[in-house]
Amino acid sequence: MRKLLLSAALAALLLVGACGPQRTSDLYVFASNRDGGTNLYTAKLSAAELRPVTSDLGPDFLPHASLCPRGERIAFVSDIDGDGEIYLCDLDGSNRQKLTDNGDGEDCPCFTPDGRILFDSDRSGDWEIWIMNADGSEQRRLTDSPGLDEDACMSPDGRKIIFCSERDGYRNLMLMNADGSDPVALWGDGYSWIGDPCFHPAGDRVAFSTDTYGDEDVVVMDLEGGQPIDLTYDSSMADRFPHYSADGSQLLYATDYDMDWEIWIMNADGTGKRQLTNNEDVADYLPAW
Repeated sequence: MRKLLLSAALAALLLVGACGPQRTSDLYVFASNRDGGTNLYTAKLSAAELRPVTSDLGPDFLPHASLCPRGERIAFVSDIDGDGEIYLCDLDGSNRQKLTDNGDGEDCPCFTPDGRILFDSDRSGDWEIWIMNADGSEQRRLTDSPGLDEDACMSPDGRKIIFCSERDGYRNLMLMNADGSDPVALWGDGYSWIGDPCFHPAGDRVAFSTDTYGDEDVVVMDLEGGQPIDLTYDSSMADRFPHYSADGSQLLYATDYDMDWEIWIMNADGTGKRQLTNNEDVADYLPAW
């Protein structure tokens, strides 16, 4: 039994170790249609440095990128082979691997703290939450409900998964164990849209997007429940795709405040908002740290 436990621990270390040095919050990845497609780019907060990751993605498919825990590989979704599949590549786009290949739709890959990948799939007939190793092996379904389940993110301690669900006939923010058991509704008011959930590194709260306050805003809520706190109430446009920095002090997000999507950053309490990209008639969105 002890050998099995040691083997499992070693496997987890190898998965994380395969991602290289410890991730920081200087470098981030985002999607942009500045080249005619909807391709991925990396940028740094500390310098005006923009580098392409992909150049062959279609113009109308959202790649939903996720950086691996240690920051040197990117998982993303693309329909370059005819349907949505999950891919993995290095920061410069090299060493691309196709992780799923089944003719069905896959979406929203999100790395777990131990280097596995959560993702959405409709291979079972409707959209459910799945998980797989970073090499595409051991693909396993975590949810099984008659309604849509999507947008999963695992807690920093690897014990819980936050996701969005319509299993009750309306949109809910849900929390379940990492193995898919014991799903419970955290928040939903019966009419609002909810999406893009992201755990704070402390694991005690989540940021997400909702239109409950009129337009789409970035909000934060304790896992204990209660009403979400609106962080982007001062914007009259859509604000979406929040991602916490490694230390939890800041949030990346995207807004169409100036009538096209741009990447912004703010403190975790909603103060200190600052625009990072500024390209008229170009959509920069889907940021990830």
